[in-house]
Amino acid sequence: MSGPVPFRSKRSGNREESRCIIASRKLVKEMGLTVEEFLRGARKLAEGAPFESSGDEFRIHLAEGDVRIHFQARPPRRLGTLQLPVTRVEIDLGDLPETQRCRFLQRFHLHFQRGGG
Repeated sequence: MSGPVPFRSKRSGNREESRCIIASRKLVKEMGLTVEEFLRGARKLAEGAPFESSGDEFRIHLAEGDVRIHFQARPPRRLGTLQLPVTRVEIDLGDLPETQRCRFLQRFHLHFQRGGG
């Protein structure tokens, strides 16, 4: 993702508070998944909001405004004989108010979070 990390944690007494910091309305990520996997996750990310998918664009129509996501398959990342898929994702948060941008990015990261071990 370009720019600063969208969420910074700060301690307040005995509890931890999250504060959203977004320097840009446009973010770029390289994600370790195929285009098909990305689209499957993007449909879940919409969570009932109307959305459109056409070519290399996925658009979610939120009450506060639209989020446009462009995606493109990139050459796989190679680690020895292992090949990992790569999809470049550009998120345009448009005119969403800051609180809605933060909420959307929290949901985005949650939906595309992967566990490992």
